[in-house]
Amino acid sequence: MAAARAARKRREKYETRAKIRREQDELAEAEIHQWFDKFDDDDSKYLDAGELLNLFKFIEPGCEVDVQFIKKQLPSEECSKDDIIRVVKQYRYYAKQQKYLDDLFAKYDVDSDGKLTEEELFELMKDKARGVTGHTKQVKVTKEDVSWVMEICKSEEAGGIPRENLLGAIGQWHVLAEKKRDRESMKESSKFCEIL
Repeated sequence: MAAARAARKRREKYETRAKIRREQDELAEAEIHQWFDKFDDDDSKYLDAGELLNLFKFIEPGCEVDVQFIKKQLPSEECSKDDIIRVVKQYRYYAKQQKYLDDLFAKYDVDSDGKLTEEELFELMKDKARGVTGHTKQVKVTKEDVSWVMEICKSEEAGGIPRENLLGAIGQWHVLAEKKRDRESMKESSKFCEIL
């Protein structure tokens, strides 16, 4: 009985969140349709490169628009409303991540030389050992772990990990931490079986 109530509460909570997400998406799409109409200067039902750039400057005022990111997301030089809706959603997520990565890089690049050294990367990995994978169990960071991530993500000309490679470095650490956590869980479960 209690399990059924708990399951019903979880389902209701999930459905409420899904409804809120749908409503937010609908509002965002309506807003993007308005922006599309505003920036389609020649009423062609498509945005060309100049119109698109103006749209993103409007969406992210005071920020430098990453034109390369936008171009990679587009199927052609002219964008339909559906293309714009998809790319605006992706760009907003990308912009949030860039702010997070900028803050993270500034925190760990203690000598402000524009790259993470092995020592700086070690501190980042140590701090992210629990949080990067969303687990409560801390993973021990070794020099080998740092060397492995450094080797994959460093820039030869920078002599360390530059800001543009930080997301890749965090991703590599995430993969490595998961593997280490799985190995440790297997060891613990085998010890438990021995005791029984």
